[in-house]
Amino acid sequence: APPPPAAVSREHRYLPSTAPRRQAGVVDVPIHTEFIKLQDFLKFANAVPSGGMAKTMVQAGDVSVNGEVCTMRGKKLHPGDVVTCLGGAWRVTADGT
Repeated sequence: APPPPAAVSREHRYLPSTAPRRQAGVVDVPIHTEFIKLQDFLKFANAVPSGGMAKTMVQAGDVSVNGEVCTMRGKKLHPGDVVTCLGGAWRVTADGT
């Protein structure tokens, strides 16, 4: 009998097999408004390829905001907030204009 499949981490189950791993470090993402909703930010920052994936990840508890798991897709993010998922981190920053 073939060996059982290796356990898949929560992070890895969302990544296509050809996707590169995210590198450590925080990427600054400037926004042009006072705030942005979490689900929209994940798409805007290219942290996920689709809104459906953003929704699924947030609802599953696979996204953290400022170090705390957040399951609210509509959570308002403001400059200074840091979002982590899929091994990457993105910081909301104010657009300098």
